[in-house]
Amino acid sequence: MIGALIMVEVISFDIDGTLIDSYSGIPLFYRELLSHREEILGTTSRDDLDLHTICRAEGMADELGLLREDWWGRILGIQDPIVFTELLLQYWSHRIEHSRLLPGATKILSGFRRSGFKVVSISYGDDILGLKRYRISLAGLEKYFDDVIVVRDDIPSRRDAFEYVMKKYRPERIIVVDDKCRVLRYISRNYKNVTTVHIVFPYPECLGIKYRECGDIEVYNLYELGKEYGVI
Repeated sequence: MIGALIMVEVISFDIDGTLIDSYSGIPLFYRELLSHREEILGTTSRDDLDLHTICRAEGMADELGLLREDWWGRILGIQDPIVFTELLLQYWSHRIEHSRLLPGATKILSGFRRSGFKVVSISYGDDILGLKRYRISLAGLEKYFDDVIVVRDDIPSRRDAFEYVMKKYRPERIIVVDDKCRVLRYISRNYKNVTTVHIVFPYPECLGIKYRECGDIEVYNLYELGKEYGVI
C-alpha cells in the first residue's frame, strides 16, 4: 500500500541542442569542405554551392528530422557511395570534436534524480547506427539516465519510445525537454498530462533555424529549467 502512494515522475531529455551543443562545429566543417571542394567532391560539385546554401539545407533537414542520406546527394552532388561514407565519417568526426556539454547539463540531471525523478533520454539516431549512444557515453552523460532510448537504433519511432516509457514507469507526471518545436508539438497533440519544455538553443545563424514559440514552458538555458522545478 505504501508503494502505491508514491507518485512516479519522469523527465525526458533530448540530446543535441538540449544537453550538448553539437551544432557550432557544423559551419566549420562545411567551410573546410568548400575550401577543398574539387579535391573532395570533384566535378560533381554544384556551381552554386556555397556556405549559405549548404548550411540552410542542413538546418531545414534537421528541423524535418532528415538524415544526410536523404539530402546530401542532391545538395552536394555525391554519387559515389564510398565518397559519401568517407565524407560522412569526416562530418561526424568534426562535429564530435567541436561538441561541448551545455552549461549545467550534469548538474540539472543530477538535480532531477535527487528530487526523485526518473530521468530518461529520448533522441533520434544519427546517420550511423550506434553513433548517438556513443556520443552520449563520450560526453559522460550515460550514467545520469535511468533509460537511454535512441529512436531508429533501439526502437522504430518516437511514439514507440514514449509508449515504452509510459508502460515501464506508469508516471503520474512527465516532463519532456527538447529544442525542436516539431517534437514538442507532436507530444502535446498525442499525450495528455505531459508538460513540454522548449529550451531555446542559439543555433549558428547560417543554419537558418528560426525561433518559434512552443512548449508549455520556454527556457533559455538549463539553469532556468532547474530553477523552474527547484532542483538546483
